[in-house]
Amino acid sequence: MAHCLEALAAVAATRQPALALACLGKAQRLYEETGIRLSGTDSRMHEETAEVLRATVGSICYETALAEDRLLPMEDAIVEIEAWNCD
Repeated sequence: MAHCLEALAAVAATRQPALALACLGKAQRLYEETGIRLSGTDSRMHEETAEVLRATVGSICYETALAEDRLLPMEDAIVEIEAWNCD
């Protein structure tokens, strides 16, 4: 699940930064809860996505949004992510 959220964040980073931040924040929380560590390609994708988002929304907004999205219950995050119009 966390890998899927990471991939969605990477795709959404340039066109839907709020969606990307929601996915990235939730993925980070899942990684922490499960003890999964990113390595290789996954780690590079995460860092590239984070770079794009920081450049798009600014570092302070990035850190704030990520912290808020990490705390969002999974059920609420899924509803929020499903509600995004990704056309």
